[in-house]
Amino acid sequence: RVHNEVCATCDMVSQRMFRGGRTEYVRSPINQTLRFILAFDDPTVPREAKVQLFRDAVDAYSELITQALKGHGIDRHLLGLKLQAIEEGYSIPKVFMDTAYGVATHWKLRTGQVPANTDSVMCFGPLVPDGYAICYNPQADHVHFSITAFNCCEETNAEKLALTLKDTLCQLQKLLQ
Repeated sequence: RVHNEVCATCDMVSQRMFRGGRTEYVRSPINQTLRFILAFDDPTVPREAKVQLFRDAVDAYSELITQALKGHGIDRHLLGLKLQAIEEGYSIPKVFMDTAYGVATHWKLRTGQVPANTDSVMCFGPLVPDGYAICYNPQADHVHFSITAFNCCEETNAEKLALTLKDTLCQLQKLLQ
């Protein structure tokens, strides 16, 4: 809504169940998400259809989270292959130089849940200069959000994104009640 585009988005999930595990990126289920986004802003789409499309997007996302938690993500595997090639003195494989790979991994929106029982706010930075990072900490009756963007990019505006997120969440709450 801020930039009127759907961008490459990733959410970080923990890989701590694996020895030496760190994080994996979960890509947004773009087909289901886009269908919901388009319907959400369309006043001609019935409420029930919007709710079903929202549930479809949530279910698809939940499945991707489950796959990532089980070690079935792709991004860290690809990163490992790239770093292994560099470490062993090989040329970087062509797939990493492909335009499609560059577009798919130019994460303009990076999100991550940092759950804490305390009423605290955490934050981390965007992955790309023209991107945003949203860290969220769900509580029993509210959610803390921390939104960051680099000042060097004239296109990004963390304050505007925060206001848009608040407005959108209020609209979503109204839809789901």
